[in-house]
Amino acid sequence: MAIAPRTILKNPALLALTTLAVGAVGAGGMLALYLASVSCQYPANVQNFDPCAYTVESSDTSRWTEREFVAHATCDAGMDNDWGALDTAKTGLLRYPSSEVLLNIRGYHEINLGLYDEAVDTLRNGVARVTPSNGVMENNLAWAGLWAPRKMDLREARALYTRSLERDPNSCEAVHTGMWVEYAIAAKEGEAERRNAIKRYDTLRDRYDGCERRLAEPSEDRIQEVLGAATLDFEMSKLAAANNQTKPAWARAHMSTILARSAMTVARSEGMTDVDTLCSGATPIGQTHTTCVQLAKAKPCR
Repeated sequence: MAIAPRTILKNPALLALTTLAVGAVGAGGMLALYLASVSCQYPANVQNFDPCAYTVESSDTSRWTEREFVAHATCDAGMDNDWGALDTAKTGLLRYPSSEVLLNIRGYHEINLGLYDEAVDTLRNGVARVTPSNGVMENNLAWAGLWAPRKMDLREARALYTRSLERDPNSCEAVHTGMWVEYAIAAKEGEAERRNAIKRYDTLRDRYDGCERRLAEPSEDRIQEVLGAATLDFEMSKLAAANNQTKPAWARAHMSTILARSAMTVARSEGMTDVDTLCSGATPIGQTHTTCVQLAKAKPCR
């Protein structure tokens, strides 16, 4: 699953771009202050007004600092304006081509808009241009590559998610991306490589255990992530059985239907009832879409 680019703002060097007073405020507090500063608040009686203009001092983008491009794009993203955030990031990168955060913003919104080939190009350029300060860029590049298989070999995707986890070992998103990569390899390769991929998946699945509890703070991305994990559990159990491999501990401890049901319970509470749309975003490998839909629609046993 793609990681939102604002995650990168936890990096102290990039937080310096916000020009906030440091004083006694720690990094977490600085992040909270920064996000509050781009909260897009504006007078309710103003018509035909760009609320994100409140995040910059000038309408002339040629005078914007990197921080102002980031702030404006973050504001657009907060208003679910993917195209606006993407356009702002593209314009910003013309002036700041080595901006890690703008590269991440551009890549993330290209993924959100289904522009997977473009996202691969953007994030590959980013990985070549900068040394990532966390695992966001490499994870999102691997995730985009799953959606654009003609652009990326699965071995490259494996190397990318591995590096992402080295930078951010506790990232549920990077673990989830790795699970999809290993499933793709297991489903495609011969017996020896399939066995290796299944074992790697088992290790990742153990690390993912508990990540589903993040649904307590729901978002569409997290709902789709958990639906994807449920789908993978079902598909990988079949692959393991077909290869006469011992049922791993995670498969004994979890049922894919229960995991999918927990995601759909939260989805319905958030007004998300279109199963096909949710599963379309949850399954980067088309052959798993039907499994996702069936799990999402499964009725509880009585």
